[in-house]
Amino acid sequence: MLELVRTDEGARTTIALTGVANLRSTGELKQMLQKAVEAPETRQVVLEMSGVEMLDSAVLGILLAHHQKLQRRGGELILLSPSEEMSDLLAMTDLELLIPVVFRQEQLPELTRI
Repeated sequence: MLELVRTDEGARTTIALTGVANLRSTGELKQMLQKAVEAPETRQVVLEMSGVEMLDSAVLGILLAHHQKLQRRGGELILLSPSEEMSDLLAMTDLELLIPVVFRQEQLPELTRI
C-alpha cells in the first residue's frame, strides 16, 4: 500500500510517499502527479521518498514521464531523500542522471532558477 500526502507551496508541490510503490499502488500517484504537472502555477514537483519501502520499474517509468512533461514547460521533478536502497536502484537504472535527486530539503533548488 502506498500513502500520499500533497502539499502546495506557491510554485512547488511536494508529495510525500510512504509504503510500497508498485504497479498496483500507482493509480493515486499518477493522478496526483498529473494534477500537479498540469497546474499552470507549478514549476517544481518534489517527491519526498524517505518513507518508500519499495519501488518497481512501473513507478520509475511514471516518474520519468512526468519529469519530462514538467521539463517541456520549464519545470522539474525532484526526488528528495531516497533511502540507500532507492538510491542504488536509481543509480542502477541511470534514472538519477535524468531526474534530479537531493538528500536534504535545504538542497532543493530555488524556484527562481527554474
